[in-house]
Amino acid sequence: MQKLPKALFFATAVILVTSFAVQNGVRFGGLRPASNRGSMAASMGSADPAALSREIESQVMGQGVTQEQSNQMRISLAYEQGRRAAMEENAAQQQEKKAKDFVMMTISLILLLCAVAVVMLQRYDANQKHWGYATLGTILGFWLR
Repeated sequence: MQKLPKALFFATAVILVTSFAVQNGVRFGGLRPASNRGSMAASMGSADPAALSREIESQVMGQGVTQEQSNQMRISLAYEQGRRAAMEENAAQQQEKKAKDFVMMTISLILLLCAVAVVMLQRYDANQKHWGYATLGTILGFWLR
């Protein structure tokens, strides 16, 4: 019975390091934001009603704007800030999804290559080929779920 190739041990190490790195916020080619926590709160920091009121009052001071127009301006400004914050949050979520997809594909590809090598090469015995077939089935099942 031969030992499994060194490539399998290398693949396992790469998988563990990559998984640990992604879970701890390491960036891979700009796919994962460094930190997006609180981005919505930070962008809506000026959405405080008192701050909005002061901002609008400073903009309309002495321009003959009625109270109703002032209220409409407050509502539209708050709506615009909320819309911008939602767009930023959506972009951050899309970047997070891209990073997860990248890691899943990378891990699957590494395992797929190792499993195919074990199955196709004649130097491995039945137990090792069983591992290769099981790995191929697991990868296929994962992606077809």
